[in-house]
Amino acid sequence: MIDIYGIPNCGSVKKALQWARENGVDFVFHNFKTEAPSVELIDKWMDEIGAARLLNRSSQTWKSLRSEERRVGKE
Repeated sequence: MIDIYGIPNCGSVKKALQWARENGVDFVFHNFKTEAPSVELIDKWMDEIGAARLLNRSSQTWKSLRSEERRVGKE
């Protein structure tokens, strides 16, 4: 069983979910819009891959941020 995290209307997430279904992968989908990840889980991800890979800089939400708010993504 694997965990898949994301928002359901994201194209990449849709592709990942479809691939998992088509390939018989058991998964649990965690919808960020309704189920926020814990601080501990985010800290783990930050330690493992860093902020630069965690942030989706192509999202509308990211693009709407002020430049001061975007600075964290430059780590």
